[in-house]
Amino acid sequence: MRLYGRQSRVRARRRRLLMSLGVVAGLVAIPFGHLLLQRGTVTKGVRVAGVPLGGTSRAEARREISSAVDDQLQRDVTITVSGRSATVSPYALGVRVDAARTADRALAAGRLRGGLLFSLGYSHPIAPLLTYPSSLSLPVELEAVTSSPVDARLVLKPTGAAIAVPAKAGVGFDPAEALRAITTAALAGHDRVTLRTVPTDAAISTAAARRAKQRVAQLLSGPITLTRRGGQAGQWPVRRLAPLLSATTYKHVIGVKYDPVKVGAALRPPLSDYLREAKDARWKVVGTKGRVLSSLSGIDLDARTTALHLTRAGAHAGSARVAALAFRVTQPQLTTKAARALGASDVVAEATTSLGDSSANRVFNVALLAKLLDGTVVKPGATFSFNGTVGKRTAERGFLEGQAIENGVLVPSIGGGVCQAATTVFDAAFAGGYDITHRVNHSFYISHYPLGMDATVADTGPDFTFRNDSDNAIVIKATANPSTMTVDFLSRPLDRHVESVTSAQTAYVEPKKRYYASPDVPAGTVSQTTLGERGFQVTVSRTVRDAHGTILHDNSFPSRYTPEDAIYLIGKGGKLPAGQTLSGLYPGYTGSTAGVDLSTWLAKPAKKKAAKTDATIPGADGTQTGTG
Repeated sequence: MRLYGRQSRVRARRRRLLMSLGVVAGLVAIPFGHLLLQRGTVTKGVRVAGVPLGGTSRAEARREISSAVDDQLQRDVTITVSGRSATVSPYALGVRVDAARTADRALAAGRLRGGLLFSLGYSHPIAPLLTYPSSLSLPVELEAVTSSPVDARLVLKPTGAAIAVPAKAGVGFDPAEALRAITTAALAGHDRVTLRTVPTDAAISTAAARRAKQRVAQLLSGPITLTRRGGQAGQWPVRRLAPLLSATTYKHVIGVKYDPVKVGAALRPPLSDYLREAKDARWKVVGTKGRVLSSLSGIDLDARTTALHLTRAGAHAGSARVAALAFRVTQPQLTTKAARALGASDVVAEATTSLGDSSANRVFNVALLAKLLDGTVVKPGATFSFNGTVGKRTAERGFLEGQAIENGVLVPSIGGGVCQAATTVFDAAFAGGYDITHRVNHSFYISHYPLGMDATVADTGPDFTFRNDSDNAIVIKATANPSTMTVDFLSRPLDRHVESVTSAQTAYVEPKKRYYASPDVPAGTVSQTTLGERGFQVTVSRTVRDAHGTILHDNSFPSRYTPEDAIYLIGKGGKLPAGQTLSGLYPGYTGSTAGVDLSTWLAKPAKKKAAKTDATIPGADGTQTGTG
């Protein structure tokens, strides 16, 4: 009996244990089953911006978050600052929701908490992850409550005086704080928010300006002795040092130093006997050959290093204020070696044009153009542009006033004589058999140029160009004197044969008479300035062959010259010939136009006397008759 009872108690304990294990297993199975059912979805009870996302996939949650939060970010919020108000939405300010990261956070929420195991009654709100712009752009209505800070600055006077201008603090916002306040209000459904302004400091403080002023005083505390190669080159007093200072604003400081540009401009003139410019290699024409003249290196002031030496010397006092002048060797752009490597050994083409009856200004301009053209290198395959080589013809570049053709009239113009140079280069390229790619003839025929062999150019108009279609570089050698201009092309021998034929003149057009008002002409008189020349057409044909007789170029250069009308200038009160009209004010007139009224310029025609009629002839019957 006792044994039986003990066995019954053991079996009962086993049954209770098994039942407990079953209950535990069931409790454990429920959440793990729940886990399997929610695998890859958001846990139930998770919300973003008030939107339940339970059971949604990552993609679905992302769409839901983007739609819901964007709607909330587009809510208008009235912002009040210092009594001023404006309405704007966070979305308009650049606030955006990061839907992807927010969705990832929603998926992770509840996985290791009660929401995963026991979702009944589980609730877990998640704030959306947002991105904010780097700056705050408030509506224009609120701009009046803000002001930008003003940096302190240092004003340097040429006398050495330095003025520290204080900084001014600005008024603004903490961009991050303001954006978050506006965004929080919109997400919470609030339509109003009050922002507070904060003072904004200037990047350069008043203290920084005062420190810079103290540095000026130190740099100008006495003269500085300049040395050159160990010996003294002179002593510069404070009055000469002061204009050489410059103040430069960095991130939070004002730097004061001796300026390299100012130092160079001040020291180069007194050192002119010691300095020399580098000279490029040049060419000289000797008979039919081109000879290279050697290049020369130069010596220049190293203004940057010298300015540094001056700044360092200025930090000392008394006899220690010594600065060494620094120099550097400058190299020519075209060395002797590089010039010889071009192989420009022979004169392969030459052209000389006559300046005719040129004014002193025109002669000067042609000489200036020759200097600009001289030494130009045209490499194989390259295209030469006249306008690109000589640049704009302006008074600032040294060109003097000459004449140009404008609307069929010779008028004053800066750069007269330019077409002389262009024509001479064209003739040399033509003679050398090179590929002429663009050429335009003058409006008028100019007799001191070869017939049909002229070229006109203008800053904003036509250009003259040719291509170096040889295998060797061309060096253009240009010279000019008061009567002629010569252009030589130096290169390796071309072995080209050039033949040209000039056609007869055809399609003549007779000149007309044109009348202009001119205050330069005595009142009541008419003065003829040009006789007038016929216009015509002419064509120059060219055939270029190589050493084997193969034709390289077979082209023609037509020229159409317009007639040069006879120009008459009429003074005030002058008379026009019958059938002629006034063309206007003379284009070449350069004086004041005040008081020039073309409607009253010409003399008024004389009034015609009334013709007699037969109204007073007595009739046969004694009465007066007629056609009156």
